Amino acid sequence: LGPTEAIKASTEYVCSKLSQSTTKYKRNKLHKRDEFYVEPELKGIGTRFEIQKPNALQPALPVRLQCTFPYISILQSLKCAFKNKSFLETYLEYNKHGNGHTCKEGDYIDFCCGSVYKSRSIFQKFPNSLQIQIFLDDFEPCNPLGSKATLHKICGVYFSVRNMPQNSKLSSIYLIALCNSDDLKTKSTDYNNLLRLIVEDLKVLEVDGINVSSDLNLKGTLGVFSADNLGANGAFGFVESFGSANIHFCKICELPKYRCQTACKEDISAMRTIKNYEVHLETISNSTKVNLEQTKGIKRDCDLNKLKYFHTMENYCIDQMHDVAEGIVPFVLHQVFQYIIEKKICTEISLTHKIQFYDYGIIESKNVPSMIMLSKPNLNQNAAQSMCLFKNIPYILSGLKEKLNEIWICVTSLQKIIQTIESDKIHESDLILLESNIHDHLESLQNIFGVKLIPKHHNLVHYPRVIRAMGSVKNMSTIRFEAKHQVFKSISRQNKNFKKLTYTLAMKHQKLIAKKMKTFSNILEVSSSKGKVISSDQLPINIMKDSAFEIKRLTI
Repeated sequence: LGPTEAIKASTEYVCSKLSQSTTKYKRNKLHKRDEFYVEPELKGIGTRFEIQKPNALQPALPVRLQCTFPYISILQSLKCAFKNKSFLETYLEYNKHGNGHTCKEGDYIDFCCGSVYKSRSIFQKFPNSLQIQIFLDDFEPCNPLGSKATLHKICGVYFSVRNMPQNSKLSSIYLIALCNSDDLKTKSTDYNNLLRLIVEDLKVLEVDGINVSSDLNLKGTLGVFSADNLGANGAFGFVESFGSANIHFCKICELPKYRCQTACKEDISAMRTIKNYEVHLETISNSTKVNLEQTKGIKRDCDLNKLKYFHTMENYCIDQMHDVAEGIVPFVLHQVFQYIIEKKICTEISLTHKIQFYDYGIIESKNVPSMIMLSKPNLNQNAAQSMCLFKNIPYILSGLKEKLNEIWICVTSLQKIIQTIESDKIHESDLILLESNIHDHLESLQNIFGVKLIPKHHNLVHYPRVIRAMGSVKNMSTIRFEAKHQVFKSISRQNKNFKKLTYTLAMKHQKLIAKKMKTFSNILEVSSSKGKVISSDQLPINIMKDSAFEIKRLTI
């Protein structure tokens, strides 16, 4: 071909390709051809009534609505991820060395160091088994201060592979379902309608596994189910109210609330067991109305218990972000600030100025506390701001320490607790000290301030048991799963259309995650300031000392 014919042929080829993506329908069709794209499936969850008014002339009437939600199969997501050879090689290499560390008796680092992992035969028989972690939580995609703040509230369900490096990255957290929160809170629908589909997938993973290559089959099961206190109680079938004095809200023990408000240590005789759980379920099935006092706060069974290697009574679902950073730390700071003002050690304005004008340093520049509001239980701070304030409070109040000796044990004991539970590696001797510090902290709160303990204080009592069973609680934190909500909030703001919102969010997320799966790589690349790219086998020995180079790891 001559130059003119070649240019004409090239132009026609490019135009023919561009014509395949001129409309939204054609672009969606192209995505479906992608081998890494998993299309959301609409699943029914039941029906519910909603008051609707067709027009201004007709009265509002209850209308029965069919509740649906987009569901992405866990099996399909895993199969697509393992199609990338780098992903498979990284997974096998990481599990060859014991999840990146060596487990020793008496040391608690990750889930594989706890007693729950050791008691599940699938992990002992198949060391390369997939350890799935599922997270469930409600989030608000709209403006939380707007008039439609709760109208479009969504329950998001995600999962990640725990025995995979960098599993906390947002692109390593995969979507399972997005469901309207109202659809899960009626008499005819509950969380089991959603969990039933997840159980079906996990049963296949437990028995048949997935073929990731011609000669390799990987099995797996649910290792950890994470949620906040309200979400976990709802999913597991426990009472979701924390107000009544006789309510049994704890998922780990059977103590009523009035005893939890004063308990400073764990009552071993009141621990929940699988045997007691089954007795309570039998009581529920034999009665027409559930007596929560008699069943110790259990309302119904959970479909997750149908799995072969998982039971809710062995899954200690706690989270230090919700319990400590958003609950216990603001509670203690609130009591300390009130004590300072009531004893006239310092005025409220002076105290606010001390906090506001303190130099928190460059590292904490993004977590500097907002204006303190004593009228709010959380002091108008989020989790990161509360932790930043608490870690610096000894220096902020350094000039008042002599006048605060009476109450300072509450602060120092909580500092020791946080130091232990935020450690990457916890030894058995640390847990003995942790039990003592927790007892001292809860006892001093009641003796000095004369307050009743909140439910999050009671969760703290069970932390030593949880660490022995599940490993370090730092690795069970839900903070990265919570950050995943921002992805959907961002898509929602850009979309500006709330019709079939859950399906739209799920579809757009799957398009993004397909690109990440396709580009996953475990190869180190080094780019210099001159624009050169060097592979990992050509790196100079003193690369870290050369400021002209920047190391980048291409990960999912």
